[in-house]
Amino acid sequence: MDLEPLDIHQRVPVIIGSRNEVERIERYHQEYDRGEDEQYKSPLFQERSLFAN
Repeated sequence: MDLEPLDIHQRVPVIIGSRNEVERIERYHQEYDRGEDEQYKSPLFQERSLFAN
């Protein structure tokens, strides 16, 4: 809730799940932002799925 809306129809991403799942998704996004994960190289629902063991 850190974002102040600029438009009545503004959208923001939401991640819902257990603490471990949310932290894992945050880590994936941080790795991508740092350039450690190339775009489309390890898609979320392939090698890095929440559902993979």
